[in-house]
Amino acid sequence: MLKAKGKHGGPRGPNKGGRPKGSKGKATMERELNAAQVIDRARKEGRDLAVTVLERLMNIADDVTGLNRPTQAGDKENPDGDWDRFGAWFDRAAFCARALAKYQSPQIKAMDAPSAPPDALDLERDGAKVFRLRIFEDGKPLPAPFNEA
Repeated sequence: MLKAKGKHGGPRGPNKGGRPKGSKGKATMERELNAAQVIDRARKEGRDLAVTVLERLMNIADDVTGLNRPTQAGDKENPDGDWDRFGAWFDRAAFCARALAKYQSPQIKAMDAPSAPPDALDLERDGAKVFRLRIFEDGKPLPAPFNEA
C-alpha cells in the first residue's frame, strides 16, 4: 500500500521528520565532546585551565592595584601610591574580572527569568467569557443555552 506524499515527495502532516525541537544538533554535540576531551587531557597532564589562570591573574592585578592605591582621607599613609599606576592595574583587574564572570556566574536571559504568577482575582474575573452568536443573514441573536451571570 502506498502512503500519501506531499508536494515534494515527503510525508504530509505536521510531523515531517528531523530532530525534535530543543535537542542538540550533531555539530553542537561534537563541540561539547571536543571541549570535554580537551579539559580531561589538561587535567591529566596537570595543566591549569584557562579559567584558573585568568583567576590567578585577576588576583595578582587586584593585589598590585591595592599596593598602588593613593592615600585617601582617613587612611594610613601610602608612600608608594600613584594614581597612574593604580588606574592601569585597576583596569587590568577589571578586565580579568569581566572575562572571568561569564564562567563563574550564569547569564540570566529574559526568557529564563521567572515571571510572577497571575493574580487569582484576575483569573476569577477574566475566567468567565461570554460569547454571543448571531444567525447568518438576519443578524438575529441566538438564545443563550443557560442563564448568563
